[in-house]
Amino acid sequence: MRCLGLALAGLAGPAFGFGFDDVARTAERVARAPYRKPPPPDAAVLALGYDASRRQRFRPEQSTWRGTGTRYELQYFPLGNGNVRPVTMFELVGDQARPLRVPLEAYENGVAGGAAGWRLNRWIDSPPRSDEVAAFLGASYFRVLAQGLRYGVSARGVAIDTVGGAAGEEFPVFTTFWVQRPDPSETEVRAYALLESRRVTRLANCWARACSVLACATCGSVCRMPARGWASIRRTDDAVRRRAFEAVERAMAVEGAPA
Repeated sequence: MRCLGLALAGLAGPAFGFGFDDVARTAERVARAPYRKPPPPDAAVLALGYDASRRQRFRPEQSTWRGTGTRYELQYFPLGNGNVRPVTMFELVGDQARPLRVPLEAYENGVAGGAAGWRLNRWIDSPPRSDEVAAFLGASYFRVLAQGLRYGVSARGVAIDTVGGAAGEEFPVFTTFWVQRPDPSETEVRAYALLESRRVTRLANCWARACSVLACATCGSVCRMPARGWASIRRTDDAVRRRAFEAVERAMAVEGAPA
């Protein structure tokens, strides 16, 4: 069984030239083709010990979108410490998908270019700093964070047969991301992603909203059964989702959540 799903984080943004349907068609092509194992990791990355992996640091001045006027920027995690396969990343500008390449020089003490994952940061005024909003690193793990709060547990984009099943557990991994470059006036960032494994191809449609009250994530999925063909993608109505998030914000404000 190959599966096509939808994951949402935050609120929907405006419509773009390149969008959900484009990535859905890519996911369908991948799911219809025989599964291809990822290429072997870079030997230099595999040879890294724990301490050497920890010494690698992304240079903040290499952040994507820094100095462009937008309040957001992208930073990257180096390969190593168990995360040895790079993800493929694209920046969406209008109807163009432009490759995002992370050079070796983007890391202090780096041993290889590319990125094991990425994080979305937002500039905060007081005190001035680049503050993390969301991060994607390690298989299908992701996490989101509201301003003034602390991280809790990470979430998985998808996991298979974790409570039994003849084929055993399976954890698809994020392989490709498309991140929309926001305009300076925008408060939300949209990203799309593919997750892949032997049995599953999953499409993620993500919105990150930076605010002082919450950053949330929900997940739904629809599957392709070989005998039935492709099922339609289940979408969540934007107006319904927006009302739900506004209700959560009001409830947290009443309980004294930081504004």
